[in-house]
Amino acid sequence: MDVLQIVLSSVVIVALINMAMQYKSSQLQYVMCEREKRRNDIKKCAEELGNANKDDIKKILSLLKANLNAYGCHNSNSYPIDLKLNFLLDEHIWKEINLLEQEYQKSNCLDEEAINKHKENLIVFLSQLLTFDINKSTAEISDNRISTVSVVLFITSIIANLYFISKQQTNVNYIQIFIFLVVPYLLIWIPYWLEVPNILKTVKWYKKFLLYLICWCTGIVFAFIEILTFRLSYSLDIIFPAITMFLLIISMFCAFIYVMSKKNMYKIYDDTIMRILGINQMLIFGWGSSFSLLRTTDFFAECGINCCVRYGDNSILNDQMFILYYNGLSSEEKVNGLNWRAKISYKFHKKEDIYNFIKMKPSRCKLIVKYEVEKGLNKFSLGYQKKEWMDWIEHIKNVKD
Repeated sequence: MDVLQIVLSSVVIVALINMAMQYKSSQLQYVMCEREKRRNDIKKCAEELGNANKDDIKKILSLLKANLNAYGCHNSNSYPIDLKLNFLLDEHIWKEINLLEQEYQKSNCLDEEAINKHKENLIVFLSQLLTFDINKSTAEISDNRISTVSVVLFITSIIANLYFISKQQTNVNYIQIFIFLVVPYLLIWIPYWLEVPNILKTVKWYKKFLLYLICWCTGIVFAFIEILTFRLSYSLDIIFPAITMFLLIISMFCAFIYVMSKKNMYKIYDDTIMRILGINQMLIFGWGSSFSLLRTTDFFAECGINCCVRYGDNSILNDQMFILYYNGLSSEEKVNGLNWRAKISYKFHKKEDIYNFIKMKPSRCKLIVKYEVEKGLNKFSLGYQKKEWMDWIEHIKNVKD
């Protein structure tokens, strides 16, 4: 009972939560002020860039460089191709600055059309960067509230569980109950904690979702099993486990929202820059949220490849080059490209033309990947083909624009 009294000391819990929130708030306030100064400088550069002449451009670009991520700067002519640019390091902006400076350094007559084009690109990139920074600042405030709500609800669910059980039982193993309740909640956070130290190592960390979804689903299943076990073991009324389960699931859901909203914000920025740059050397055509599709996007995210996912786009099935590739596959390879439900349906009905079988309902196909081997020469793969993609990535490793 002494353990329960300590756990139920709400004054201590509230004090700890309040201290943590005050510390976070003071840190956040300082970061917000610094970001506002940076945004004002970038906004000033974007406003002056359009009408800047040769004499003014050096001063504007110097101020702009001082407010960009310095890790994205490369030596002249050593920037990677658009397919491998790291947008969070502002490599696309540094690359555009480098191209603009090269135009001004030409000894012969300046190409005003090219200069204006680079200026326009820079202004668009800077406007996107400003929008992203504002969204990130706003999200950090709201996300901190969500994470706090998640922790408070989780602690409340533990206290409620211990309270209900102690009211009906005298011989209670509080440590065992505590561990059983903590495990499903920690499953939500473990992928996030594992990912944070590797953010600088994995370029597209915000496009990796598979591990999160697996852990979240596992956590939910564990929560249901454990609450059911408590009810049977301690002969509780249905209302008590229901309340505890509700609090635990909501706390897990808030944690999931916190993690996913942060990743999704970065993903939206990434997709926007890809659309502006017109990157289409790597296209993934997927239907539904299949396991193969999640594995594929995670793989290219790990490799730092800017791939574009086109959900529900059936145009690839009418591509003559894809049809030629597909006809060259063996029957076994074609069947392996079907999802498990389609495989059963195909074998059960004994269809003869697999291509028409897919074309009638494209969601029967796992996924199709289209990637550019050389300028104007595309290659295709059906389903998850890691070895083929690794060879292609090795091929483009040293390719420059």
